[in-house]
Parts: sequence; structure tokens; C-alpha cells
Amino acid sequence: MEKLRHTPDLWRGVGRRSEAERARTAAAIDTASALRIIVENVLERPSELRYRRLSATSATFTRRVASCEGGLTVLRAAGFELQSMGPSLRFWVLPSTAVDEARLRQIRTEIDLGITAARRILGIAPEDGGVPSASASHSNGSAAPAPGVDGVLRGPPPSPSNFDEGLGPPPPAALPPTQEQGRLMLLQLRARSAVMRVSDKEAEAKRRQTRRRTRAQLGSVFARCAAALALGLAMHPEYWRGQAALGWAQARRRVGDSAW
Repeated sequence: MEKLRHTPDLWRGVGRRSEAERARTAAAIDTASALRIIVENVLERPSELRYRRLSATSATFTRRVASCEGGLTVLRAAGFELQSMGPSLRFWVLPSTAVDEARLRQIRTEIDLGITAARRILGIAPEDGGVPSASASHSNGSAAPAPGVDGVLRGPPPSPSNFDEGLGPPPPAALPPTQEQGRLMLLQLRARSAVMRVSDKEAEAKRRQTRRRTRAQLGSVFARCAAALALGLAMHPEYWRGQAALGWAQARRRVGDSAW
């Protein structure tokens, strides 16, 4: 296991000398298979969040990944981070900015090598669903397929809903509305239009009321100014006559007597 840089903790304690070691080896193989599916899904669809988010409270995730020694260590090595959205909502999330395809491919290769070695320890042949060794070849002399591709993932990778319980599959595509649904939508649009018209009428009524109030206030101000001016003329007529005569004289001097 000296070649394993990201997954050594996953294979620590494997062996066949005792029942405990054999059980540990079988559990490590199962966890490695689940981790390989996770990594493979991210490599194939790095832009989709549903393949980069795993429910930490899922029973399947807990049994196949979290409960096995080294499982969460491999997730962290792949870039996953534990995020909490509440007391019962915790997710392992791989941020889109943290997707390192070279590192994920290295982890996938290490998982394949580890599964191959662990199956040899247990004496499981590749024909029984195991991972063929990297040195094996076909009968015609061609190179063997990549480790783990045929043994661990037969067919397309399963949906990540096994590891993300609670999120469920994506919603189905919207179907065209039926005639009854179309009629209901039309009635809703008409009702909304009526409400908007009533709202517009109420707004216009408020604007008119504001304009009337403003006109009344301005009229009151003008009336008070006119009353003050009339009161000044009544109380000081001589002063205002003198001011008028002075202004008349100044005007004649500016224009000139010839103009009069």
C-alpha cells in the first residue's frame, strides 16, 4: 500500500489472518466501491450539485461510508467539506471551485488498486465480480481494461440518491397544461388584472386627494399674505404713500424728464 497517498487509512487493518481482519477487509471493499461511485459521478458531471452533495444523515451513507474507518478521510482528500444547515441537516459538499479532476482521478486509481489487493487477500477472483488486476490480459493478448471499471461499476453508475436521501430525484419535466388547467390559469390572470385595476384606481384617488389638499394649503397661504398686506396699508397709509412717491421719482430720474 505504499503507492496509496490519499487512501491509506481506508485499507489500514485489512487482512485474512482472523475473522476480524476479514470483516474489516470486506467492509473496506464495500466502502471503497461506494467512494468510487461518488468520485466517478463527480468526474463525469462536475457542474451538477446533486453529484457533489451527500447527505451526512443518510442511513446508506452512514453504513457504507461514514461508519468505515478511512471513509470520511477519503472524502476530505477529494475536497468534500461538512456543512450544517440545521440540527438535522448536514451535508458533505464538494464546492465547484474545489473540484480537482487530477486529484479525483488519482483517488479513483488508488481505490481500484486497493480493491484489487483486498479481493486478492480474500481470495475473490475477478470473475466473481471483483476488480481484475492491472497485469492481467485478454486471451488475444490485448491489454486488460482499467481496474475496477467492469468489476465495481457494471453498467451506468447508480443515482446518488442512495447517498443523498431526503433530496430525492430531480423534479420531472413540466407537462403542457390541460384544457381545465388552462381555463383556471386564465381566470387567475383575469382576477389579478382586476386587482391591479382596483389598485390603480385607489392610487389615482390618493393622488387627486393630495393635489386638492395642496391647493387648499396654497390658497390659505395666499389669503393670509393678502390679509397681511391689506392690514399694513390700512395701518400705515402715509408710509406707503411716501414709498410710492419715492419710487415714482427714482423712475423719472432713470428714464429722464423728456420721456414724460
